[in-house]
Amino acid sequence: MQFNFVLLDGSRGPSQSAAIKESGTRSERADVIARQLRLQMDEGDPSDTTPRALSLTYDFKLRREVHGDAAWLAFMVDMGDGRVEKLEEVAFMVLVREQGGDRQWAGERLAPYANIAELPAAPLAVAVRIVERVPLIVSEWFTKAAAGFFAEEG
Repeated sequence: MQFNFVLLDGSRGPSQSAAIKESGTRSERADVIARQLRLQMDEGDPSDTTPRALSLTYDFKLRREVHGDAAWLAFMVDMGDGRVEKLEEVAFMVLVREQGGDRQWAGERLAPYANIAELPAAPLAVAVRIVERVPLIVSEWFTKAAAGFFAEEG
């Protein structure tokens, strides 16, 4: 699976332009992790943004919204005291399969950090780190999430 990938550092906040940390074509297999992430996107109401755990890890939860050929994923980490869960968004991704109108919808989620019109063509995965230190497992799974979204069903 090949796609355009852009990693942005938005840790200074949405009022600042996000710095491009990485940009280029990526290739990723649709392995068990990618398939698990795809299941997370496909199950239930596409507009349900409730945080959900993955069966493969408890290091983070995902919020997502799917809109046709586009989606966004938010990676939520528990910053609570061990007794009370306090989820905090540490990174998010915008995923676009095709160049159509869904790209504009995805661009709205990305808008505080970058202009989607200035980014590469679809298939496109844009990951935005919104805190200075994102857990390694989250960063490692950005391209896995993209592979899951872009892979053919079945």
